[in-house]
Amino acid sequence: METSAEAIGRWYGARSGTGILDGWLVHDTDTADVPGVEVRSVPLIMTDPDVTAAMVQAALDVAGVTL
Repeated sequence: METSAEAIGRWYGARSGTGILDGWLVHDTDTADVPGVEVRSVPLIMTDPDVTAAMVQAALDVAGVTL
């Protein structure tokens, strides 16, 4: 299997089909097209609290969670 963000996302697939994903965060230098899945490119390496908080916020946004 190819090890790109897109290939892995497509492997898991959209929950609206037969998969498990609703959203997929990929590194900000990567891209992915996963049908039926909201994909966001964000910094994934938690280098400091602000970057970590931004990643968590992106995950919450994709999940449709508001605090």
